[in-house]
Amino acid sequence: MRVSPRQVVIALLVVAGFAVTGYGAARLVGFEAPVAPDLAVEQRLMCPQCQGVRLDVCDQPICDDMRADIRQRLASGEGQDAIVTGYAAIYGPAVLASAGATDRSAPVPWLFVLIGLTLLASLALARSTPAPIPPPRHQDRPDVGPVPSPIPNQLVDRELADWRSGR
Repeated sequence: MRVSPRQVVIALLVVAGFAVTGYGAARLVGFEAPVAPDLAVEQRLMCPQCQGVRLDVCDQPICDDMRADIRQRLASGEGQDAIVTGYAAIYGPAVLASAGATDRSAPVPWLFVLIGLTLLASLALARSTPAPIPPPRHQDRPDVGPVPSPIPNQLVDRELADWRSGR
């Protein structure tokens, strides 16, 4: 089956449409950012002493100090991104919490892309299946319709008669 450039463009547009729909669905079901700006900063940082514990849930003394520092810096007017960047400069990139760790809606656009690809594949398979072979028609009269098939019992009787006669 030959695929035309137009069909490829349509397929890409369908997949892109499903991706945009999935992104919109992810935004609708996505979890809201915390209301408190200090909590938003704390969730973006990891404890510099613990392995894999975010600052907002860690109970180490250094984390208590960092939370107090974050509240004081936010009160003085410093931006959230500047605070996170400052801690990353002091402790290195390991102090940054990964963005995908708390975002549970991240796979939603990929799910919609998968649905779109599955739909396109099923349509392509449906189009590539061969058409059923029509029943044979009368040679001398095409308007009569298909040739009726013999009844199975008559066919068996004819074959038995041929066998008995030695043909």
